[in-house]
Amino acid sequence: MIAAAIEPFAAATPPGSPRYFAWLYARPEQRPMVELTFALEYELSASVRSGIDHAVAHARLDWWQAEAEQLIAGAARHPLTESLCTARLQQGLGQPDLRALVATLRWDLAAATLPSQQAADHHAQAWSLAIFEPVVESLRQQAQLNGGADGTARDAVRHFAATAGQALGLERASRRVCGSGSSEGNAALTMSTIQPSTLMRDARAQLHTAVASLPREQQATLASVLVWLGCSYDALARQPDQPVATPWSMLRANLRAWRFARRACRQAFQLPPLMSRDLL
Repeated sequence: MIAAAIEPFAAATPPGSPRYFAWLYARPEQRPMVELTFALEYELSASVRSGIDHAVAHARLDWWQAEAEQLIAGAARHPLTESLCTARLQQGLGQPDLRALVATLRWDLAAATLPSQQAADHHAQAWSLAIFEPVVESLRQQAQLNGGADGTARDAVRHFAATAGQALGLERASRRVCGSGSSEGNAALTMSTIQPSTLMRDARAQLHTAVASLPREQQATLASVLVWLGCSYDALARQPDQPVATPWSMLRANLRAWRFARRACRQAFQLPPLMSRDLL
């Protein structure tokens, strides 16, 4: 791991979190890309953390907006984006587009209202395109899922990534609307016409749709991503005020993540039923 990624990666992946387990169950050759992506996500989100001076936050977002353009052009300057750019070029991949994500962070900074489901979907998609889908694309490339004539697998994985990423993006938005679930301590969003519970319900349903769309023979390659989805699904099913850091909850989280990983490696991954309240 490069030096610039150590602190933000640690902050982005507290033990017991879905991102921590996604990294833990990634294959050794997959971890560098996961580490860079999570560290970069944290650095971006930290620009709008609670308590930061607004002038400083705006200046940081302006810088990241310019850096997003530089990344697309293959001329990144920040150590994290530079390393990410190099790693993706070595895989023969294009660069993630961070511009829409930076734009949504400006909404977060202003505590702007998400006035409609369409706005929430845009917020979710911006995160997915910048963070989640590039990770899945990298894992797929490493496994050569898009090589040769296997166009069906390639398209299926892309569809899975878009659907699952949208669901996790809605989960992210719902947590930030509630003012919880953000390790960066970002300012909360506000809603005017829909409730956080609606976003959480939609996210759970979309996660089921995403998992159902993924061919079972691809589950082992994407095991770390499926662990991420499974642990996020568990988090969505918890009540907002339910404690998550007790010894029992940490043991349970580790057990659940291990079960998700084992099932994915056996090509038998599935999420609990939508109406299930007992996820253990």
